[in-house]
Amino acid sequence: MKHSSKKRFLSMFLSVALLVGIFATPAYAAPEEQEPQAPVIAEEQQAAEVVEEVAEAPEADNTQADIGSLSITIETPLNSNITLNGTEIMAAADAAVAGVDTSQEVDTSEPSMQIVEAELDNITVLDEATSEPVLLTEEQKAQALGMYQMYLDHWKKNADVLGVQMPFYLQYNDNEDELGILGEMLVLAGLTVDDVRSGLYKFEDLTGMIMNFMYGDQLGVEFYGEAIRTRRDEAMQAVIDSGAETEYQKLLVLNDWLATINSFDMSYIMNAGGETPVMMAQEATKHVHYDDVYDVLYADYTDQIKASFEAEIRGEVTKVFHDQVYEGIKGNFYKQYYEGYIANLGLGENESPTDEQKAEADAFANDAVATAEKDGVEVAPGVTMTFEEMTQQELASTEKKVTFDESGKIVIVESGGMYTYSEFIDMTVQTQMESEDPVDIDKDGTLDMPISQAIVVLSQQAAAGLTDGVLNYWEGSHIGAFGEGKTVCLGYSKAFSYLVQYMHPEIYGVDGADTDMTVAANWKSAADLYYNENGEIDIEADYCTDLVRISYDASVTMFGEVQDNFNSDHFWNAAKVDGQWYYIDPCYNDVYTEVMIRDRVETDGNINHMYFMFSHTTAANLYEGNYSVIKTLYETAATDQTYEDAWFSRAKSHITSDAEAFYYIYDSTDTISMLEDYNNNSGNIQDLMNKVARIKLVRHGITDIDNGDGDTDYDTLVEFNYSEEETEELGVARVYNPESKEMEENELLTTLYAAHTEQAEIYPSIAITSAYYNGKVYFNLSTCILSYEIESGNVELEKQYTTTYGLRDTTNAFGGMSFSLISSPEGANFTFENHPIAGILLRGEHLTVSIATNMAYISGKDDGVRSLDNGNYTADSEASYGYEFEESNFNTDYSNNSMGDYDDSMLEMFGNTKEINDNDEFMWVANLVGVEALVGMQEEVGLEYQSLEHDHHYLKYDETYFTKTEEGTWNTGFCYVCTVCGKAVEEPVEPTDNDMWGSTGTSYEDQMAQYELDKAEYDAIVEAAGHTYEPADPVWSQNEETGEWSVTFQNLICSSVCDSVKHQKDCLLGDESITIALEAQVIATAELTETTGNCADGLTSVFTASGETEGGIAYTAVHEVTGCGADIGVAGKTVEVVSAYSKDQTSVKVSWKALEHADGYEVFRATTQDAADWDLVKTITSDKVEAYTNAAMEEIQYRNVGLDVGTTYFYKVRAYKGSDENPEERQNSEFSTVVYMPSAVLFDGPYSNSTSRIRLLWKEVAASTGYQIWRLEEDGTWKIVKTLGDRDNKLVDNQGKTTAYSNTGLEAGKTYTYKMRAFAIVEEGKKVFGAYSDEYKVAVMPEAVTLEGKKAAKAGIANLSWNKANGAAGYQIWMSEAKDGTYKVAKSVTDPSVTSYDVRGLSAGKTYYFKARAYVEVDGKKTFGAYSNVVSVPMN
Repeated sequence: MKHSSKKRFLSMFLSVALLVGIFATPAYAAPEEQEPQAPVIAEEQQAAEVVEEVAEAPEADNTQADIGSLSITIETPLNSNITLNGTEIMAAADAAVAGVDTSQEVDTSEPSMQIVEAELDNITVLDEATSEPVLLTEEQKAQALGMYQMYLDHWKKNADVLGVQMPFYLQYNDNEDELGILGEMLVLAGLTVDDVRSGLYKFEDLTGMIMNFMYGDQLGVEFYGEAIRTRRDEAMQAVIDSGAETEYQKLLVLNDWLATINSFDMSYIMNAGGETPVMMAQEATKHVHYDDVYDVLYADYTDQIKASFEAEIRGEVTKVFHDQVYEGIKGNFYKQYYEGYIANLGLGENESPTDEQKAEADAFANDAVATAEKDGVEVAPGVTMTFEEMTQQELASTEKKVTFDESGKIVIVESGGMYTYSEFIDMTVQTQMESEDPVDIDKDGTLDMPISQAIVVLSQQAAAGLTDGVLNYWEGSHIGAFGEGKTVCLGYSKAFSYLVQYMHPEIYGVDGADTDMTVAANWKSAADLYYNENGEIDIEADYCTDLVRISYDASVTMFGEVQDNFNSDHFWNAAKVDGQWYYIDPCYNDVYTEVMIRDRVETDGNINHMYFMFSHTTAANLYEGNYSVIKTLYETAATDQTYEDAWFSRAKSHITSDAEAFYYIYDSTDTISMLEDYNNNSGNIQDLMNKVARIKLVRHGITDIDNGDGDTDYDTLVEFNYSEEETEELGVARVYNPESKEMEENELLTTLYAAHTEQAEIYPSIAITSAYYNGKVYFNLSTCILSYEIESGNVELEKQYTTTYGLRDTTNAFGGMSFSLISSPEGANFTFENHPIAGILLRGEHLTVSIATNMAYISGKDDGVRSLDNGNYTADSEASYGYEFEESNFNTDYSNNSMGDYDDSMLEMFGNTKEINDNDEFMWVANLVGVEALVGMQEEVGLEYQSLEHDHHYLKYDETYFTKTEEGTWNTGFCYVCTVCGKAVEEPVEPTDNDMWGSTGTSYEDQMAQYELDKAEYDAIVEAAGHTYEPADPVWSQNEETGEWSVTFQNLICSSVCDSVKHQKDCLLGDESITIALEAQVIATAELTETTGNCADGLTSVFTASGETEGGIAYTAVHEVTGCGADIGVAGKTVEVVSAYSKDQTSVKVSWKALEHADGYEVFRATTQDAADWDLVKTITSDKVEAYTNAAMEEIQYRNVGLDVGTTYFYKVRAYKGSDENPEERQNSEFSTVVYMPSAVLFDGPYSNSTSRIRLLWKEVAASTGYQIWRLEEDGTWKIVKTLGDRDNKLVDNQGKTTAYSNTGLEAGKTYTYKMRAFAIVEEGKKVFGAYSDEYKVAVMPEAVTLEGKKAAKAGIANLSWNKANGAAGYQIWMSEAKDGTYKVAKSVTDPSVTSYDVRGLSAGKTYYFKARAYVEVDGKKTFGAYSNVVSVPMN
């Protein structure tokens, strides 16, 4: 949206007009001093305007006129009376403007130049003398046309960066619906449409505007050309990476990509058109390229202003000489005619003419001079010259005729002078330019400064003005969008069109689809693209993007004041797809909340796609009654509404892609239909309003079809508020499980969506948004960022924002966009608790995160001007920069049209009242904006959600609203605000039973039931509202004898958050009751109200003192004491158990430390650790404690006997204080840590399958946490070879078993003996062991033997031999008739000392194959080694 500003961009060029009074003009006496004298010409003339250069004298066939002897004295110095009109002339009216050559060759064959030429014939501008509109002069037309040609030429030269001008700028006719090319440019420059149509601007406004555009483009290319190219390439890559198949999808990607790199510059809009900026930075800084732009313009202006001074001085000096010579020639001819007339009288030698004769001679001479002046004088046969021609002849003379007399006056002589006319003029100009004599700059009669200094001052003024114009021009172009990342609606639209043009070389490239669009010369021109044979723009031609302008005509309310005739202009795009024109508004898609709703600043990721692929029909309906004209070529062409309900129309977040599908947040709200029905009074608007929006995270598969139903053409991944009832708002959250292909309820998301719903009534315009990255779709909900994993369907909590810190950038004029989210309180301006996320946006590998606040533009500006009896209000921009605290009581039911057509009685029928609590104070509330690295976020796992549940702390809050009563005073009201979470509650209105309810989609009974719930909540809030107090200066002390705690204080403070946030919330500003000073000290005794923890891990005892002061103020004081001995009891303390141990497997000894202040102890037992019921097996009363105490070990010990072997028993102990006989009169401690004695371990077939390793296996012992493995050494002692397991890790070996261990590094063939026992860890480092297992012997697998074989001397015998294996108990010999055949045992050798064997009975002619292996034997169980090598023995 773009506000009007008559001064913006205009009047940027300065011309110099010198008003010089230089020479006195002489009077000529009649000859011989006779009367009457020659006519007197004005004694002194002062030039008032710039004259053109003196034309060359006519050659007149080289005939020289005899003008007689000139004798002229210049009476007035040449450096006097120079004045400069430097304040009124704002643009050059002469032939050159800031380096512009208006002799520029104009190509009138170019259609746009033809249009401009025709347009200039009809343009009117304000006449400076009369202030009335007048047509342009021919000179002005030529100048404007030449300047526009330069503008076009520069555009074409940089087409790769600027693109092609769009048809919007190139159309004109002289009816009131068209402004023309220059007219539209003037509107862009800030003039209103009405002013342009009425010609209410100056010619210099027109030329200044053209130059502003040209310099804006020229310097934009110079300083941001590379940035534009880089962004352009990023956009094209985004389209490729998205996997988009259709033109609609590609345009969608560009629309959303543009929103990621550009933001709307609200401060530019708010500051436009006013003399005083509305939005100001506390510490304003110059634009990064201000000096660069200024330096270029200053250099251009300096050269031109200097040239303008020189030209004006030259013109004035030349004019003086011209006038003097002209009068001298005229005087000479007068003298000749006069004297000739007297001579013709025939008077005698001594006779003088009479007075009558003199008068006749004078009349004759004057008549003759007048005739000669008119008709010329014959200076030679057939040659006539005028006085002017003679004057020019004289001034062109190369003779030196200018000199000085004795007094220093300038004189013109016949010959022998010092200078020619030309030399003297050059010298005079140079002298004047270098003179230190001041000139009158502001034409106030005071000489201000020399010309040299004036050139500097004027150049500075002009350069500063145009520098602002250039920087502002960038705001309305793609230069600002791509180069600076901020712009207004026009910048969005220009950027979008440029990208579309670049994306289509087949349309905009000279070589079709293969065109290299990075080369400016390869771009087609407007003449190639837009025009038909009649020179008219043809919307059926082969182009696909343009602009559309709407001129609003609406009343907008800001801070209670109606802004009448809100005649701002807004731009969007037209786009042609498959031959059909549509509208796309990339600006409103991105910043609808900030620009239209105005209750939150632009939030990254919160993108609305309602304005994507919509029709002119819909546009006219949406804005009906609020605009004067929609300037478009496509009113009858952009009528297709097919895609207004397509899949992307319901996307309420940035749309991201994995190249196979698009991911986005779906919102079932059909905004267009609702607005159209509301405007047209058609349909049941109440049905639409009662239907709750369903919010989902969805996936739309990428295909070549886009016109499916937006409410069904997707796959649901997450439903945030599923319900079968249309009016059920919360419902439950469900998540899609890819394995089961079912939607499954998710408790965490259900909780978070309920929190989001409540927060949405506190913080306006917070959104659920999403972003796909690396297999996950990230989304925000309440205070959390979560992810949905595509493959598994898992939902994970990635990050939660509980306490957040904000830092304000004081150099940003728009305060709402000035807050950064920082990681620590150091340097922070604000600290917030549990504020929701307003949106997230994917940028590369980072998420931009926006945390919502309710700090608003007006917060701090409302300085009391808005009194109740004053009907006017103006925000005090100078008193505050706003955003000083958070606003309260956002009214979700209010709009600027809040039921204004209905009276109170009708509204009351539906349980409503006319809304007077407006939301203007929430205008442009701020976000804290930060960045999170997704890579780091994905590495964090196992985060737990921190609940937002809290105790409300309500206070009554009286407000003055920005609405008025019928009498014109400000409305007032009150509500109750929770200072912890910001929730505000107003008293509900009871509905009336009537016949109207049927039309609302609900019933009176339902409304009454809801009212009763709301009223009950409200009444409870009113009852509890107000500060609760605690001592601000508590001094706690304990009575050493009784152990009682007491507190002394004299000041109270709110026990909730009020004191810490009193400067941060509007409902607490000026609240003096947050702290109270009492007249006298209060001493109060406390009671033990809570204990947590235990002595071993840390005990905390809570003591509470409650009561009222003498003034009736209730208070509660709480004191926490850490550590044992905080009181004289045992409550909250825990017995420290030392061990549970058994030696005989039928009894367990349980040992524990004595607990201070305990009278006795109870021992409980169970056979499972999580048993519901425990058996009390022993009570050691106070009189028996000493008997059970082992003084040496400082332990109390109890042996539990008669237990079953192999059973695991669990024990816990607690102490008590009080009666030994009656348990009900006891104070009990906490239970101790559970201890137990594990049962004995049973081996489960250990074995060896390696020559150096034994694999031990055993059965799992219930409730054990580890095992000790012992081995019998050769010296007869037992050694622990391994302890497995602890309290944090399960027992898992390298094969995944929990009851196995491999003992390695053993000796082959050797037998080892093992035993084991299980243990449980009862406290850190303390183990309770079970009984030892039986001993178990295992032999290590023997080494493989080496076998040799040969045929014996006797037939049928094979001789075999092998080496001896260590520890072997025997050997096996295996035989086969094939090497790879089946082998059978041929012999078992049981004597380990035998290492050979003869195999007999073998058949002749066959070959036999043999292999062998050793074995060891333990308790009758053999362990075999590996087979030997295979040997073959042929029986030949």
